[in-house]
Amino acid sequence: MCYQTTAQAPTDEEIEALARAREPQVWALDSPDFSSAQYRRASIEHAEDVLLEQRGLPPVRAYE
Repeated sequence: MCYQTTAQAPTDEEIEALARAREPQVWALDSPDFSSAQYRRASIEHAEDVLLEQRGLPPVRAYE
């Protein structure tokens, strides 16, 4: 697929800011253990998907 758009991909800072705003409980711990690190990664992936959709860009991941 070829997408024509002038929208810019979200930056890492934008993605993390949205992830922190949407799920502050996931980011509350200063030193995450393994399970909370997984939750943070999932939170970031979801935030990235939301920002891409808002900007009309194709998703990064394809879920089957």
